[in-house]
Amino acid sequence: MRPTHISTALACCAATLWKGALLCKDTAACKETEPAEHPEHEEGSAIVEFLALGLTLLIPVLYALLTFFSLQSSVMAAHASSAQVTQYVQAQEEGTSIDAAQAQNIGAFAAHNYGIAPENIEVQISCPQGCVKGAPVSVTTTIRAGLPLLPSALGGVIPVSSHADSY
Repeated sequence: MRPTHISTALACCAATLWKGALLCKDTAACKETEPAEHPEHEEGSAIVEFLALGLTLLIPVLYALLTFFSLQSSVMAAHASSAQVTQYVQAQEEGTSIDAAQAQNIGAFAAHNYGIAPENIEVQISCPQGCVKGAPVSVTTTIRAGLPLLPSALGGVIPVSSHADSY
């Protein structure tokens, strides 16, 4: 056998150093063979690994995105709701006043544009000098944001609040 490359010779021959002499073990059994192009024990395993890893990683990433977008919608709804109630109080006609039920309806209407159900919103309005035009107003809106695929009994609700003041 005459190897064409040194690496092939070292791969075929298990060289040992014994008393200063380089010996090759079992040189007769060393044959030049070409590696198999398609080992049989690995056929089809790449697609299985790809699907297993893909689904294992894809599902949590999609759930995280759904949760983030749901919470972002609730935050935007809470901000819009508190701002709209404050602006409504300041834009009403002279001599008229707004009560808590009207503030709740205005807040629910503003949050509806963000996909929030009226039963998931709570508006608290505080007017030290009466809820009339030109008086200072403080509005706090709390939205119970639902997490995707989790019922509220299992803790699938996160409260999101926004506060708006008008002087």
